[in-house]
Amino acid sequence: DKVAQDFSLYYDRFMPQLKYLFENVITPDYRILRGKTIECISLIGLAVGKEKCINDCNEIMQEFVKTQVDFENLGYNDPQISYFIGAWTRICQILGKDFEQYLPIVMGPVLKVATFQPELTVLADNDTDVEEDDNWEELNVDDQTTGLEEKASACSMLVCCAKELKEGFVNYVEETTKLMIPLLRFNFHKGIRTVAAESLPYLLDCVKLRDNDYACQLWQYMNKELFKAIEIESDHEVLGELFLSLSKCIEILGVLSLTGNELKELTIILDNHLKKHFERSNERAEKRHDEDYDEETEEEMVEEDACDAYILTRLSNIIHSLLITYKDSYLVYFDTLVPHFNALIQPTRSISDRQCALCIFDDVIQFTGAYSHRYSQFFLARMAESLADSSPEIRQAAAYGFGVMGRNGGPVYAHACAEALPLLFTLISVSDSRSTENNTATENAISAVTKIFKYNNSYLIILIK
Repeated sequence: DKVAQDFSLYYDRFMPQLKYLFENVITPDYRILRGKTIECISLIGLAVGKEKCINDCNEIMQEFVKTQVDFENLGYNDPQISYFIGAWTRICQILGKDFEQYLPIVMGPVLKVATFQPELTVLADNDTDVEEDDNWEELNVDDQTTGLEEKASACSMLVCCAKELKEGFVNYVEETTKLMIPLLRFNFHKGIRTVAAESLPYLLDCVKLRDNDYACQLWQYMNKELFKAIEIESDHEVLGELFLSLSKCIEILGVLSLTGNELKELTIILDNHLKKHFERSNERAEKRHDEDYDEETEEEMVEEDACDAYILTRLSNIIHSLLITYKDSYLVYFDTLVPHFNALIQPTRSISDRQCALCIFDDVIQFTGAYSHRYSQFFLARMAESLADSSPEIRQAAAYGFGVMGRNGGPVYAHACAEALPLLFTLISVSDSRSTENNTATENAISAVTKIFKYNNSYLIILIK
């Protein structure tokens, strides 16, 4: 797993023995050994690549056909299940579309495990018998978690199949979608919620390649539940995946993805999440002035800052996708969100906040052209100041902004582009402009100068005359 293709030198020494073990160690007493063997085979295959191991992978999959493993009677606690599903996922990654022929073999057991429901025991607050049982807490946890990791692995494999096989997975899309949608709010395992969110754009992509109308119907089933999940999700990692999933779905389906009412609903959801971002930021600022503030508190808040920066980035992905898709027709909804990004771009905000706001306004300029000038009072001066900022991330975003002004902004930005040139020249010419840290900002500045001279030079011509 670590040395990757460098393991090719040892492939022929290990693979024959591993295949022999897998094909011959089939009694129940050796289930774990057989499971670990196929895990090892698939890890080696993933490391060395398809060209080296394709024949062996096919032979292993054919072995399942030949031995006719009774998957229906394998329990959730059978150790082979998790090994098999993990190995199939890796073999699917290795073989790509060539794995389609094995779907009839694997989909039955994978779907069976993916539909597993944990058994729950609800305890009354006054249940004294439970309090006297020293083993109850351990038993309760075990009851709720048995099978969940296997369920998560099975769901991950379904995502892998949809991603790798695309239209080859189309016959399983409807069943998989019906499985995944309720899992967006599966409270017992955040990894399962994450995988469910990840699955949606891949499932849409599978059917869109064959039938765009059916993809739109499927999306109508998905989007309402996706919106609900985004509204209530409290875990930042899962919420980030939900945001990313929505942004990808919008780009896959284009202008057909959301109606006017759905765009309004989504704008309200985004507005609420941005309000929460500021609320959490203000709470942390107050804690830093609290008498109980100490180093441990600061470590916690730094971690919270990073979580919020991640969420804000993923939220920005949605707005990016909306602007790519709807262009200037989205601005009537974006108007509601502008005050938030105006606040984020202020010099008192964190680097991640300011970078996010700059990137959003970059997108507005790039995808709506001259229509973006309606917001220039909020970003133009800040963007110019940011060309001289101490943070390379801020300079990079600002330079990109002037580049899209030059290329896409039109005459309304001609004066601003001309005034930015001295700042761009300074950014390019500083002694460490080509350092690893500064190189991307420098490249963006060079690109911006080129675009201004080529596409938006009318004010320069007036000055020269």
